Amino acid sequence: MKILTTSSLDAPHFHIFLMSAPGAGKTKFIGDFHEAGEHVLRVGEFDRVTLPARGIHVPTIMPETEGELRAIIEQPEAVIERVVRKIPGYEDYAPKTIAFDNLRLLQRVVFGVGAYATETVFDGAVVLPAHRGSGIMAMPNKRDATGIPANKDYRLLDDHMRSLVWGITKMPYHTIVTTHEERDLTIESRLKLSGDPDKDKLVARTISGYPALDGFSLKHDLPGLISDYFLRLEWDGEQYFIHTRPSQGFHARTRINQVMPPAMDWTERNAYHLLRQKYEQAQQKAQQKKPNGVVSSVKK
Repeated sequence: MKILTTSSLDAPHFHIFLMSAPGAGKTKFIGDFHEAGEHVLRVGEFDRVTLPARGIHVPTIMPETEGELRAIIEQPEAVIERVVRKIPGYEDYAPKTIAFDNLRLLQRVVFGVGAYATETVFDGAVVLPAHRGSGIMAMPNKRDATGIPANKDYRLLDDHMRSLVWGITKMPYHTIVTTHEERDLTIESRLKLSGDPDKDKLVARTISGYPALDGFSLKHDLPGLISDYFLRLEWDGEQYFIHTRPSQGFHARTRINQVMPPAMDWTERNAYHLLRQKYEQAQQKAQQKKPNGVVSSVKK
């Protein structure tokens, strides 16, 4: 049994889910944490340009199996000591932020690929070796054809991803999880569909915005499960914005809405400092009231 308390949250760990179109600032957001001294270990995306162009250099790990991803989530100290600090130049590195950069990419690691045989291409010039399969697709299952996912495979993906993101929320680090965004049918529209194409073409459908993930229920549920701050980033060509509440058909939310505006302009600003400032404002607002709800003498 674990006993948790909120009495020591003066310096909390921020658990953040970022969603945006490409180029709206997800990587910049990660870099801001590093520049604020909350040093980053990046898991996933290999963008070799954006951060180095800002003079930011962080270690990056691309897990090749679900086991490696689980190790990062469940035993981060061991991974830092035995993997990260073996990278030249990072022998004494002590990350404070773990950034899982592009959750859909990491989903593909969990899902894996089906087995395939040796293949010769380019008129015999190149031989592709056989592959026994990986991830969920390597598990025994009744599939219509080799390498073609079945419904059970997607159910397993859903279950495994929920376990992994639950682990992320318990990590004693800041965590940042990113995805791109996409549009899909709302839940209400999906429930109206019968599967009969003749009937379904007459059904009125509504489109909404979701994180780009495999599995419809994951698109809807994961952001709320994985974060205290579900933020949508936007760039209009000149200014960068952080949306903290639903807007333009996309969802967003935080746990400190009492001090969060619906949108914040963070052009030329540091994302970590901005969130930290808002958190401290929420604390100050709460401290101005006594437990019985009577306003105290503490001044704003």
